[in-house]
Amino acid sequence: MTIPIGIQLYSLKRETSKDFLGTLKALATMGYDGVEFAGYGGIAAPAMKTHLDSLGLKVAGSHADITVLTTQLGEQMDYNLTLGNRNMVCSWSDCKTEADFLRLAEKLTHVGEKLRDVGMTLSYHNHAHEFVDLGGRCGMDILQQHTDAALLSFEVDLYWVKHAGLDPLDYVKTLGPRALLLHCKDMNDEPDQKSTELGSGLIDFSPIVFYAQTSGTQWLIVEQETFVHYTPIESARIGLEHLRQISN
Repeated sequence: MTIPIGIQLYSLKRETSKDFLGTLKALATMGYDGVEFAGYGGIAAPAMKTHLDSLGLKVAGSHADITVLTTQLGEQMDYNLTLGNRNMVCSWSDCKTEADFLRLAEKLTHVGEKLRDVGMTLSYHNHAHEFVDLGGRCGMDILQQHTDAALLSFEVDLYWVKHAGLDPLDYVKTLGPRALLLHCKDMNDEPDQKSTELGSGLIDFSPIVFYAQTSGTQWLIVEQETFVHYTPIESARIGLEHLRQISN
């Protein structure tokens, strides 16, 4: 199975802030299959849908933090259903304790139920703090154990898994089909451990992609936050080319 490749538009936040629709066109011209939103640039859903369709771009997902998902879920659902997006992603939580994560699991379950009722899915996007030991288990363990797989999947950020000291491939395997989306973000080999272009850092994406092709992962999503040698647009092209190469 060939998994479609998208890009998290947060990687191109400077570009989208200047020309949102022009950035989408550039990504489509490169050959991206789709995009993942982290905000909509003030563009109404019908206009966004028309533009995406004209470019042949699908929607891989859309990010919103837990506050937005619990207070503005209706608006998020309406916008994304218009786009044809079925993947909502909880992008962030500031949980620190076991009790925090247990409360978050309850909130995600409630949101997941509402999304399921309209044919959408909910995934949780990790950073590194979800892997801190809280007395025998970590936040990600709690979210897995205290939610129904039918209501919550995961968008695994491979960079942050590596940053937390875990092996990205091994961790993706522990999630199996719940690893619905993969954030493909590489880590440099410098002490600062910043993100870098795919294929130039410490993460070997080949076995991860190979596993994902049989595990139910729906999208490979390029993400990068630090740019040293290339512009964000150039880095987006490098990321796409790397994933295309190892996917074939």
